[in-house]
Amino acid sequence: MKIYIAASYPRQAEAIKLAYKLMKHRGDVITSGWLEQEDKNANPCAEGRTPPVHEQRNKAERDLGHIEIADVLIMITGDNLSGGGRRTEYGFALGLRKPVIIYGPKEIIFDSVDAARHVDDINTPFTHLCKQLKTIEEKIPQAAPEEE
Repeated sequence: MKIYIAASYPRQAEAIKLAYKLMKHRGDVITSGWLEQEDKNANPCAEGRTPPVHEQRNKAERDLGHIEIADVLIMITGDNLSGGGRRTEYGFALGLRKPVIIYGPKEIIFDSVDAARHVDDINTPFTHLCKQLKTIEEKIPQAAPEEE
C-alpha cells in the first residue's frame, strides 16, 4: 500500500520512525518526499524566515503529487507546532476521496468526518494502526494483471 504521512515539521523524526515501521512490518511504500529533506532541523517558516516563492511552490507541488499517488494519508496530530501544512495535506486527501487516518487526538471538527478513521494517539499500539490500514487495504480495488 502507498502511504503519505503528514505531520508538523518539528515532528519529522517521529514521522520517519513511523515510515520505517510501516515499511519493515507491512512492506508499505511511503510517498512522503518531505521526510527525505536534507536539512531535517530547519523549518524556515517557524524561524520567521520566508523561503523564496519558487522553492515553496516546488515543495508544495511535490507534496500534493505524493498525496495523489498514495492510497491513504496518515496525519500525526497532537501538537500546535505547525504552520498548517499537514492540515492542507489532510484536506487535499479528503478532497481526492482518499481514506485518511488521524494518528493522535482529534483537534478540529473536520477530524470527525466519516472519511477519517481515528487511532487515539501515537502511543496506541502499532498493531491497532495496522488493523486500520488492513481494513482500508481490503477496500482498495486491485489492479488487473497485465496481459503479455
